[in-house]
Amino acid sequence: MSFACHIVIGDPKTTIRRSRSRPLALALMLAAMALSFGFSCAACAQARAVSTEESFFKFFNKTCLLNMPRLDKVRAAARIMDWKSLTGDLATLLSPQNANARFEGWAVSETDLNYVVGVSEGAIGSSKVAICSASIRNIDQEALVKIIERDTKARLENDEIENLQRYRGWIGTTNGEAIILQLTTMANSQLSAATLAAIAETKN
Repeated sequence: MSFACHIVIGDPKTTIRRSRSRPLALALMLAAMALSFGFSCAACAQARAVSTEESFFKFFNKTCLLNMPRLDKVRAAARIMDWKSLTGDLATLLSPQNANARFEGWAVSETDLNYVVGVSEGAIGSSKVAICSASIRNIDQEALVKIIERDTKARLENDEIENLQRYRGWIGTTNGEAIILQLTTMANSQLSAATLAAIAETKN
């Protein structure tokens, strides 16, 4: 399975280093755009103009960040909330390169916003990791960055552009454990589709 960073999780001095393989984050962005294409509500957009980024991060926080590395809790939420499972070509597009790696994804609508959520398990080096991502179409990426840094107190470790994509990564903690936050957006647009991922070492 491929990820956007190489890490030693559990070390407070963890660093993120450059990697060229980021298919899952990009696929989730494309899925979010596809699922929300055609959704239009001028009144809704105007009403949430100042709160889309806050709403998205709040959703990511309760869905992914606070549950890491317990992906079973995300799956339980999907069942309880009756999220729509991704199937067919979309599920195939989002699945990891490693056919043995478990992946599940859902389309979610909440407060007039559409998200794509994905969870996966894999390894980075010798560490087994859990990944939970949320994606959204059309978000102010710089406003989102400010919210991430304000609410998580995480430390920005990398900010790079490759193939018209911008990748930013932070190191922080959640539930007393080291965690990586990764934001993938378009490089040439303030208003962009975005995927925000949490990556943490698993205990088993």
